[in-house]
Amino acid sequence: MIAVLLSCLVPVCFCVAIGWLAGGFKILDTEKVRVLSSYVVVFALPALLFAGVFKFSVGQLSQWQNLVTLIVALFGTWVMAYFFGRGALRIASGEAAILALTSSFPNMAYIGVAVLTTLFAGAGLLPVILGNFVSSFVLVPITVLVLHVSRTAAPAPSLQANSLSKDLLHTIMQPLVWAPFLGIVLVCAHVPMPALGEKSIGMIGGTAGGVALFAVGVMLYGFSFRIDREVATVFVLKNLVQPAIAFALMLAFGLHGAEAEGIVIVVACPAATACPMLASSYRVGEKSAAAAVAVSTLTSLLTLSGWIILAKTALAG
Repeated sequence: MIAVLLSCLVPVCFCVAIGWLAGGFKILDTEKVRVLSSYVVVFALPALLFAGVFKFSVGQLSQWQNLVTLIVALFGTWVMAYFFGRGALRIASGEAAILALTSSFPNMAYIGVAVLTTLFAGAGLLPVILGNFVSSFVLVPITVLVLHVSRTAAPAPSLQANSLSKDLLHTIMQPLVWAPFLGIVLVCAHVPMPALGEKSIGMIGGTAGGVALFAVGVMLYGFSFRIDREVATVFVLKNLVQPAIAFALMLAFGLHGAEAEGIVIVVACPAATACPMLASSYRVGEKSAAAAVAVSTLTSLLTLSGWIILAKTALAG
């Protein structure tokens, strides 16, 4: 088990550390790294997931227990965080929505892909594909909706509705959303991926993991590390409670093997770096979201290791 952890986490930490050093030595800053982030989320990762879909059968893609587990774990954590923020922390609805997203949105694109493909090769992409749909069609839209409703300075309800529609459409039209969806449609229609197409798309997709982790390292250098009530809430819910929910559901469904392990591990990934970016675009809870992502990512070296050990011990096929 130690060898498995080392083979998985050492390359991940190495790539993140190189990115952090690039930020520390001013080779790249958080503004310039946006180019790398755009490359990952617009080209590399959609290509990887699109090609990866063809590795699975219709039965694997439609296994309802996996999707139910992800919906309950991710959206359930969103609901807990939102109402905890509103009730216990007494923060505004917009800030509570950002807190909820940060507490429930795993960093599948940057860390999940690298960890799962190292552990399970191509089979590790299924939890990322399914989790990406839950985050894209459930977590992000409900967060955007709450952020729009909480805006009190909107000039008119019609303009606010237009802005909401534009933001939701922008989310759905992202390649990270429609590319794997297109792949699933083609698989269900029994349309095969041509060998040359797989090789060509794979050249782009194969760069996703390393570039994404390098970008995370640069981003972490620019994030501030601090502990407050909101940061502590994200750590407890994202790093501990959410993967515990997924683990319990996998046991309740009686599922074992790489897919079950992958579901737990992808949920155990730290908070997504997309959360502070969304917070920044709405100018709501930016500093707390950035600090929470930094703390969640740093501590995930321990928590993610623990969940990997637990998943591979209890859910092994």
